[in-house]
Amino acid sequence: MKHLVLAGGGHAHLEVLRQFGAQRALGHRLTVINPDRHSPYSGMLPGLIAGHYAWQQCHVDLGGLCDRAGAELVLAQVTSLDPETRTIMLDNGCTLHWDLLSLNTGSTPDLAAVPGAHEHVVPIKPMSGFLRAWAALLRSMPEGASRPARVTVVGGGAGGVEVVLAIHHRMQVEGFGRSAISLVTNELLPTYPPRVRHVVTHALDAARIDLLKGRRAVEVKPGTLHFASGPALPTTFTVWITGAAAPPWLARSRLATDARGFLTVDGSLRSVSHPWVLAAGDVASLASRPVPKAGVYAVRQGPALAEDLMRLLRDNPPIAYKPQRRFLSLLSLGERRAVASWGNWAVAGAWVWKLKDRIDRAFMRRYLREDE
Repeated sequence: MKHLVLAGGGHAHLEVLRQFGAQRALGHRLTVINPDRHSPYSGMLPGLIAGHYAWQQCHVDLGGLCDRAGAELVLAQVTSLDPETRTIMLDNGCTLHWDLLSLNTGSTPDLAAVPGAHEHVVPIKPMSGFLRAWAALLRSMPEGASRPARVTVVGGGAGGVEVVLAIHHRMQVEGFGRSAISLVTNELLPTYPPRVRHVVTHALDAARIDLLKGRRAVEVKPGTLHFASGPALPTTFTVWITGAAAPPWLARSRLATDARGFLTVDGSLRSVSHPWVLAAGDVASLASRPVPKAGVYAVRQGPALAEDLMRLLRDNPPIAYKPQRRFLSLLSLGERRAVASWGNWAVAGAWVWKLKDRIDRAFMRRYLREDE
């Protein structure tokens, strides 16, 4: 009997657990490591912030998936791992030995380069931490109504755009319309076509969100964000959604990584240096063709990862994962509107939000019990 350890409750591992749950007769030991029993679905996070969804609608019961797959769920975080001795150390003091390891722990916002960021901003990941801070801000608002909040989102990629518009919508609904909201970025949606940038810029203007382009944050102090040039920005709640960073324990693991510190994997999602370690999602970097750190790739990698893990447990060769060249991007615009893009084509409207809502709800239904 082999011991398979799944570190992280990301989107790819949800699919692994679902498929393993349908084949309980594998006859191997399965352990899942994740700090929380429930795993958030990133695609619905903006809708949760905006108030379109309840918390339960956006979180998968990881514990239930583990029960159905015959897996043990360990509520902890990885602190280090040794691929030579095949051991992984956790923040609860435990050490696990494994035969086969899969990583789907995600990435974290890059805070290290900006002094004061660790102490004075709210990173978007882990999402559980952000949601607690966001709920606390909303609870505090009625008491401080005479002093409107100044909310700042740092990062002008897809995540930053969706979150800042979702925050604006929720504050309008809650009656906090006097609050000042800013989006700080070096460049707005640099990988998206001009039509999407036009739609998003119009949405930011309509919401009276202050778009500060060409700004690079160099220091965060209590209540103030400082830039390389230009005046400082007063802020009472700063959300950090900048470029992804690899977990620090990965650099100490002796696993082969790329220039940014992410685990380098081959076409079968196996480590190029230690093939008994696999990875998917943001923590992984394909050696053959790197793909963006986007949730859609983790979702698409799930079935391939599940198949490869099953094959390796049976001592069969893995299959190759072929990433898609393009994917349909759906960005929510705060209210129940969204913009869709495919290559250089783009369209926006309420019907796009309905399409996104239908796709997201279908994803969540895959991981519910049949009687739910």
